[in-house]
Amino acid sequence: MAVPAAVFRELLKLRESTADAGGSTWVFPSSRKRRNTLMPLDYHNWLNRVLKPLGDRLGIRVNHQILRRTFASLAYNTGGDLKDIQAQMRHASVNTTANVYTKPIPKSVRKAVEALDRRIRKRGQAKKS
Repeated sequence: MAVPAAVFRELLKLRESTADAGGSTWVFPSSRKRRNTLMPLDYHNWLNRVLKPLGDRLGIRVNHQILRRTFASLAYNTGGDLKDIQAQMRHASVNTTANVYTKPIPKSVRKAVEALDRRIRKRGQAKKS
């Protein structure tokens, strides 16, 4: 899976920090162990215990399909090639990727989202000071 270089570096740091004595190097380990070795995080468990409650508090319906559609739409709207996105998502047909998963993001909406992100980051930095 393609990720930005900065994200990849952070994932490597996370994997190093979560390695256990049993030799497990999961990036997202579970708190459970099997035979003294950490196991991978169960994404269904994480979705139900962490992400869905957060979405409920924000009034947003959250599931894995929304995450997949968001990825496809953002990748396509920032210049990604549909065939590459299809391969990344492991769709059998590019038509599925194009007609079901990607949605156009109007420039005005993108501009508003970027402005909101800048304000949130600025406020977050001010609180850290």
